[in-house]
Amino acid sequence: MSRVAETSAAAWLESLPSAHLALLYKHSPICGSSRQAEVEVSDFISAHPEARVYRVDVIGERALSAELAELLGVAHESPQAILLAGRTVVWHGSHGEVTATDLDSAYRAAARDLESEE
Repeated sequence: MSRVAETSAAAWLESLPSAHLALLYKHSPICGSSRQAEVEVSDFISAHPEARVYRVDVIGERALSAELAELLGVAHESPQAILLAGRTVVWHGSHGEVTATDLDSAYRAAARDLESEE
């Protein structure tokens, strides 16, 4: 799992390849639900080592997290997972929806959709 490496959400979004999937995981280090969601995201990564997964600490990187919510049009929640195809949100979930099973289903569906567009 990588950190969002850019200093602005816009720059990070621009750096994403348009024909690839990326999972953005918004995590709070002081939230029990986030700790459980992080385990689920790790399980997803184990099943999909090819997946590009990025993490934002919503406490330490509050401005970046807020900017991402605004640019993506997805209201901020934590924990939260946002699946992007390029710069387009194709799925998002928060709290109890951030499970390895839900992430896997969303990822597989989005990958099929990308393949059918090629």
